Amino acid sequence: MAARSRNWESLSPAYRARLSRYGITKSQYESGTRSLSGARGHGATPEHGLKDARKNPQKYGDYIRKKTVKQVKPKVPSSLIAQAHALNAARDAAFLNMVSRLQDYVKFNRETVLANVYGGVTAESGEVPGMDLAEAQWTSSADTEELRSNAEPQYRGNPWFYH
Repeated sequence: MAARSRNWESLSPAYRARLSRYGITKSQYESGTRSLSGARGHGATPEHGLKDARKNPQKYGDYIRKKTVKQVKPKVPSSLIAQAHALNAARDAAFLNMVSRLQDYVKFNRETVLANVYGGVTAESGEVPGMDLAEAQWTSSADTEELRSNAEPQYRGNPWFYH
């Protein structure tokens, strides 16, 4: 498939200005040597959602994580101590759910799950922060296939990775 020709002059003045603000010159645009995704507002997000994100999980790990967890606004207790108790209780429930549903899988690694839920060090990601309240609450009630599906895009710091 031949590359389509690009003509700087055929662009609207507003779009040319946008490309210029992003540092894309006329010659770069016309030759196609520079990606336009950042100028189009997709520097940190994929242009075609999860489909593109899963092709490059290293770059879009945060995006995948955000989009694969059912976004539930957790009830946040008023005091810091109550917040810490709620987070610990949610993490405990998440850990127990993951262990009960996934421990019989050949590649299940309890130490990886512990680190991913509570924070620590994993072999594949290094230091990880542990699940936040929303992730832990979702994980505590997820079924086996939901947990396995969220573990599938194996990106750095995936809290559902259990190998």
